[in-house]
Amino acid sequence: MMIKQLLKIIILTSCIFLVVLLNNSKAQNADSCKSHIKHSRSALYTYQLTKNPDVLKKALAEVDQAMECPLTIKAAVIQKVGLLNLLKEYKTGYTFISTLDEADFWHPYEKDMEYNYFRGMEYETKGDIISRDRYLIKAKEAIQKYIDKESATSNKLDVVANSELLSMMKAMGDKNGMESKITTLKKSYPNDTTYLKGLEDTFINNNVHTSYAQPQIINKTPSGPAK
Repeated sequence: MMIKQLLKIIILTSCIFLVVLLNNSKAQNADSCKSHIKHSRSALYTYQLTKNPDVLKKALAEVDQAMECPLTIKAAVIQKVGLLNLLKEYKTGYTFISTLDEADFWHPYEKDMEYNYFRGMEYETKGDIISRDRYLIKAKEAIQKYIDKESATSNKLDVVANSELLSMMKAMGDKNGMESKITTLKKSYPNDTTYLKGLEDTFINNNVHTSYAQPQIINKTPSGPAK
């Protein structure tokens, strides 16, 4: 009888030890993934100062490590997409995006938007503007569909989605479209005119005001070193 009790205690103790060990391992992995994101953002900030492409490759290696952790996968995805865009590795970009799920992004439209953006930019490098615009229009449509759906249930300005929409228009060189869009937004959201003026300066006047614009959205790079 005593032997059976001892066996039970040994088994129970072993189980508790394994649970604690597993939890500690998960915590360490999470910290490690957060650290990789932080290092990647710091490298990106260094790139903004130096324009050294080798720094981007270092940042990309850090992001690939963060992709292994569910806790940081969304941050890692948007970071990797931004890096591949800066490196102009468009085929690598849309191939990577095609392997992801919508749930791997912060917003449901982002997978279609990013995939079509990279396809479009690849055609631009080949001088095929017609094909470029065909894909960028698909990217715009994915964003606009999301905006229309959200505006049906909310009266708040979706600053992220509208910034992305303007980004696609800018990539197409559609200045008239950008002006029309911002004019419409000013009428629809009169309480957000200060922010919209910032978007106007950023996208139309090419005068980035950091107090208004959000570089991590517009350029897919952070505006400063990670903290």
